[in-house]
Amino acid sequence: MDINKVLKVITNYIDATFCSLTLESVQLNGLISLPRKSLAIACIAPISYWLYTFIIHPFYLTPLRKVPGPKVKNPFLLLGMIPDILPEEPLVMHRKWVKEYGDIVRIHGIFNRPQILFDMSLGTHVHLYGKNLPLFKEVSKAIGHGLLTVDGDVHKRQRAIINPKCPKTTLDVIGRAGFGHEFNAVSNGVSPLYESYSHILQDFSMRQFIINYFLPFVKYIVPSEWRKHVKKLEARKTVGKICTEMVLTRLEACTPAGRSGGPANDLLTVLVQANLSVDPRHRLSDEEVVAQVTTFLLAGHETTSVALTWTLYFLAKHPEIQIELRNELCQDMPSKQNDPTVDLITSTTNYLEAVAKESLRLAPPAVLTNRIANEDDMIDGYKIPKGTFIIISQEVMHKKEEFWGPDVLEFKPSRWMKQSTPLDSSSTLGIPHLPKKSSPLTDIDGGGGKPYGAYMPFLMGTRNCIGSRFAMLELKCILAVLVRNFEFDLVDGFVFRKTTQLTLKPDPCLKLQLKKVLLI
Repeated sequence: MDINKVLKVITNYIDATFCSLTLESVQLNGLISLPRKSLAIACIAPISYWLYTFIIHPFYLTPLRKVPGPKVKNPFLLLGMIPDILPEEPLVMHRKWVKEYGDIVRIHGIFNRPQILFDMSLGTHVHLYGKNLPLFKEVSKAIGHGLLTVDGDVHKRQRAIINPKCPKTTLDVIGRAGFGHEFNAVSNGVSPLYESYSHILQDFSMRQFIINYFLPFVKYIVPSEWRKHVKKLEARKTVGKICTEMVLTRLEACTPAGRSGGPANDLLTVLVQANLSVDPRHRLSDEEVVAQVTTFLLAGHETTSVALTWTLYFLAKHPEIQIELRNELCQDMPSKQNDPTVDLITSTTNYLEAVAKESLRLAPPAVLTNRIANEDDMIDGYKIPKGTFIIISQEVMHKKEEFWGPDVLEFKPSRWMKQSTPLDSSSTLGIPHLPKKSSPLTDIDGGGGKPYGAYMPFLMGTRNCIGSRFAMLELKCILAVLVRNFEFDLVDGFVFRKTTQLTLKPDPCLKLQLKKVLLI
């Protein structure tokens, strides 16, 4: 689009409007007499505002215009790059744009709003960016103001209380280890909490989010959207009721009259006791404690179950890798009745660890995160104005050939077995460090291997997942038991598509063939 053509259209429209008004004034309904110029301005102003806000400023005046990026095919639809993104699987176009334009790319969202896709970590600039965004506002409506959605000093205060002892697990495990509560999601087949979280997560597909946030009136017009809205409200009420009851029970147990004298053996009790022990001025309110429980339950069971789903899919797709993993597990668990040993689960150098890491690389449960610039910034010579929407994608970083080599899209656990790796201080999972002579990859932390942020399934720095260590152990525990006892194969002819609902999922589902391992 040529700016001169746009301005010419505006000029011609103004001329035509004035020329059509040949009288000094125009009477409306014979009652109101408006000067010619006033009527012309009344006609022109809204169209001029529309053109400036959605066309001229986003494409020609914003400082972000200097950042390289793809062109919007039809700016007047006000959909930005959404028509390019929606037909593809999640982040496919983002990876293409990064490969074509470099580490910092300008793209356009709905209403042509310019956004920045960073193929890097924000690093020392991270304090300039926050979470005051529509997505996190919608999430906070569903699960409260917990660690996932809060920002700034509130986040620091909450994390300081919670950080020392924060495990997280999938729904049944998190109920026992995390909150001293049994949800029976597997044994009963139906769990009100599971059903409620499923309804909540359906609200965060791209299509549904656009409808809810930008077109909220649709639910009052379309019956199916109204039914979804009612189910969502009921789900939020159910989750809030269950979590509030759990917190009140723990609060009562932590009073002098309710103490049993034993040590705290679950996260919720530890959280409540830790909160009661700090200065009352800095304590979490009861509502904040409930929000933490709601957040941990959602993040705990959703992300790990999704990671397990993709890991089993990769193993079914690569039976030779599945066999190699099972051979290792059988050495540690000779009998089907054996539980995984602590050494097996905590090792960072065995094949189980490599399989888990490689699965999280190829299919991180959370494929991207968003931030907004709280003040003006300069990155790589480009001005990032206050209010700029930022996209940082684990999916993009994990699939860069520059970092991982030409086999970047292959499921290859052996890439993690080249040598033992100490945990990176900023990441809870570590990075595979390759010998410098055999790898052109740059340094990450003085040990050789990958650049900072090349591997971040649980993010990095001050906003990394607070329960990532426990999540990794949980994933390996469940994976060890399943692969030791069952063989997983693909179902012939079954096709799925990747989709996002906060996490990366197979749509409509993932079907695998299962049979018992014929071993003692």
